[in-house]
Amino acid sequence: MNGLDMMTEEESLQWAHDLTGEPIEKLKEWRKIKQSEEPEPVWTGHDMSDQQLRYKWEEYKRWLEGEIATVKFTKVNGEERVMRCTLQESHLPKATKQDPMSMKKIRELNHEVLSVWDVKAKGWRSFRVRNVTSFISDNIGLG
Repeated sequence: MNGLDMMTEEESLQWAHDLTGEPIEKLKEWRKIKQSEEPEPVWTGHDMSDQQLRYKWEEYKRWLEGEIATVKFTKVNGEERVMRCTLQESHLPKATKQDPMSMKKIRELNHEVLSVWDVKAKGWRSFRVRNVTSFISDNIGLG
């Protein structure tokens, strides 16, 4: 169990507000919409089959192609990292041979790792899909 699991509703909303800057009322509205939908299967870490891993990779990629999201994950060295990232074309640098990560074909070679544009660092970063602990899309709020 991590610290987020032990938060009250209000603490969770405040945490999301601090992380995203979205108004708490908007986050409450998103949460109500999300809770009224059919629950999605929860696959975490090493419980994921290859098919589930590919599904999550595609899902994260699809969201990030349309917006900026906050992703929390465990780095390979064990450190926790929170990153604001996207795959929106308007934020990405032009593809060049000098920067292989700018080429979509190169970024999509490994479906266990998602390469994204870190909007704060203004550079390419990546994370292992299995190691994602939180994915907060700017348009869907908390999930």
